Amino acid sequence: MQPEKSNKKSNPKKTKLKKFYPKIFSLILLVTTIAVFSIANKNKEKLKNNTDINQLAETSSQNVKNTDIGNLHGQEKELKKELRAVWIPFMDLQVQDFNEENFKKHYKDILDKVEKINLNTVFVQVRPFSDALYPSKLFPWSHILTGKQGKNPGFDPLAFMIEETHSRNIQFHAWIVPMRIKNTHFPQDLSEMNPCVKWEKEEPEKFKKYVVKTQEYEYYDPQYEEVRKLIADGVKEIVEAYNVDGVNFDDYFYPANNLWVDGKFTGSMEKITQEKKDEENQIRKKRSESINLLISEVYSLIKSIKSEVLFGVCPQGNFDNLEKAGVDVMTWTKNQGYVDYLCPEIYTNSENPVLPFEKAASDWRKLCSDKKISLYAGLGLYKTGTNEYDKGSWLKSDDIIKNQIEHLRRENYDGFALYSSVYLDRRENQIEVQNIMKILS
Repeated sequence: MQPEKSNKKSNPKKTKLKKFYPKIFSLILLVTTIAVFSIANKNKEKLKNNTDINQLAETSSQNVKNTDIGNLHGQEKELKKELRAVWIPFMDLQVQDFNEENFKKHYKDILDKVEKINLNTVFVQVRPFSDALYPSKLFPWSHILTGKQGKNPGFDPLAFMIEETHSRNIQFHAWIVPMRIKNTHFPQDLSEMNPCVKWEKEEPEKFKKYVVKTQEYEYYDPQYEEVRKLIADGVKEIVEAYNVDGVNFDDYFYPANNLWVDGKFTGSMEKITQEKKDEENQIRKKRSESINLLISEVYSLIKSIKSEVLFGVCPQGNFDNLEKAGVDVMTWTKNQGYVDYLCPEIYTNSENPVLPFEKAASDWRKLCSDKKISLYAGLGLYKTGTNEYDKGSWLKSDDIIKNQIEHLRRENYDGFALYSSVYLDRRENQIEVQNIMKILS
């Protein structure tokens, strides 16, 4: 169909304008072309930039895979890095001619040895005998400083030791003997400020209940709430006032070889009747309940003050002795709210007939399967280089501790602690120490 023709006459102005249509069209086409090319170039540049960004993102992602995640793993490993500790007991802290200068020099010398061997943590005994190496409102000054319990040394040893330790990037755990008041040798005289002396003079009935005496020790009985509070408050004043990384209790709980003292056990261990066995079991149960209460209360108290401060226990390595002493490690490892770490003292070698090292380490690893609880092992450095222990079997090799550390690593332990600092540079076991250093670089 042909388009219908118009009957209207032509307009001269319009006819004249039509002459310019091609030029106008060309101009529009030129402007459009320029605009299109301009937009295209911008898009191309944007695309290039996007490509660069994508490449950058891909590169960054790859870097995260190669570096950042590695760093994250490194940080996680750092948080869970191998603990390499050494115990510093009160005996190792004593100096013959005590004064502030000599004490500080002596402690620095100890840390020099710790650094040389590449250890990263110290367990320092700050309350050995119901006393303190710091100004305490609850316990008297320790006799290990001045030779006399209760005598002010004129400075704060704990504050100094923490500051000096941290200045060397070494962690400081305050080691406490929670229940022990004295043994057959130390201290010879108790201060008038000692809680047990106050009870004996002012509240003798409490003293009879709260303080238990054996031939070897005098100690506090934690079955009583007031006793547990005394011990916990002693921990509290340390955590509140000092920048400690951790607090640990050692293995001095109830005497494992004596069931008479706290339960009025009257039977002969050689001729024990069923009735006496039942009595013995009741005593052990009561001991466990008391210790569990103490441990859980101290743990909760520490976390309420500074949640980052760790709390651990260094029990004996022998499970039979632990049961007798009321140390219920099964409960601690299977339930939250007791400990952050355990460091059983496995001071034996492979030839020990009662507790071979490898078996003990394996048994503890199986018991402590909760990853939230770190597991370390205490190693008997003091036995190396001498024939005094285990029928001289520690002299058969000069790399026993080194091999034990490597075994702990295979068992996925989180670290170890050596007993004790005085044996880090003893002449008799220097080859042993040098072998240890080879795997701690």
